Amino acid sequence: MKFKVRDIIESIEEDDLYKMHSDLSKGGIYLKKLVDDKIKEMQNKKKGYCTTCGRELKDKTNTYTLLFGPEDFKKKASFCEIDCLEYFLTGIKQIVKTKEVEQDGIQGDN
Repeated sequence: MKFKVRDIIESIEEDDLYKMHSDLSKGGIYLKKLVDDKIKEMQNKKKGYCTTCGRELKDKTNTYTLLFGPEDFKKKASFCEIDCLEYFLTGIKQIVKTKEVEQDGIQGDN
């Protein structure tokens, strides 16, 4: 069953409503944490697919996940088996080497 925010507010007991109001007036740290935790929980439940082969990741306990990228723009890739992870990393290494060669060529022209 899904609720709209208005429905949820209508169903909250008076004491909890005052607590929420107080938290929001102080910056909403507690409420933000509750929402963040719920979003993280929902993201973890979503079905995933192997980045390399595209197989559905049904059993998330036996998967491999890689976080990569710059600090302000992290990316997440999940893999069904070690060989898919290795294949992905080999591809990333080739991309990095190609970029290094291109940068050396550009710097060498100056």
